[in-house]
Amino acid sequence: MHSLAVSLRVDGAVDKQSLDNKHVMAKCITTNGDEKTVYLGFSESEERGSKALYRALQTAAAMCGVPWNTLFSLTSSIVTDGASENTGTHHSLWKHLSDEREGSEVRDLPLLKILCGVHRSQLAFKDMVVNISEVSHIISDCKGLVNYYNGSALRMKGIRNAALECRADIMAFPSVKDIRFTEYSYSMLLAVLTNYKSTMKHLESVMDAEGKGLFEKWLDQDTVHAASVLCDALYVYKRFQKLIQGDQITIFDLQQT
Repeated sequence: MHSLAVSLRVDGAVDKQSLDNKHVMAKCITTNGDEKTVYLGFSESEERGSKALYRALQTAAAMCGVPWNTLFSLTSSIVTDGASENTGTHHSLWKHLSDEREGSEVRDLPLLKILCGVHRSQLAFKDMVVNISEVSHIISDCKGLVNYYNGSALRMKGIRNAALECRADIMAFPSVKDIRFTEYSYSMLLAVLTNYKSTMKHLESVMDAEGKGLFEKWLDQDTVHAASVLCDALYVYKRFQKLIQGDQITIFDLQQT
């Protein structure tokens, strides 16, 4: 492996088939001093907790034809989310890798453990949704509207016809998902507000109780104003998340463990 140093990133994600896959990436500094990001591979979890994450790292190395010991001897940092299986004190991935480094031939090479900034910012937004009732209600109201239209092709046709009649812009409603919650929430709010004029024109003509309830709810200008403010805030927050995904970081606190 022609690299001077490697930073490993591992993350888990459950796909549409409910398979718990662990994905591994590496940021490498080549012998020429260039930066290179490489997707090493993924593995489907057959174990739980930190063992599954450690197995994913070994599997990814094997898929690239690099012995794990060789890859780990070049590894200067590991980046994960803040789940206890990653960052716990006794039985986590961080602890396992620290112990392995202590017993290796490169024990003097520091191993930085980095908590992903994007994951931390996601948790901050989720906490805000839970603790501020107005935000929670807006997200819930938007999900209700999105589910109402995404659940019926006929309703979507109706809103497209309404958009043509009032010459308004229209965009697709995103599928409801809690993965990448900040990004999803912004996309959902943007779609709801972009489609607002067409939505209200269509809802005005529907006869079912759910549609009438949505019409009354979204007639409230305070609801629309709150959704607009939250959408603007999430646009800035999304840009911030994009920024901290970059390779330029400021280290402001180091703790020796």
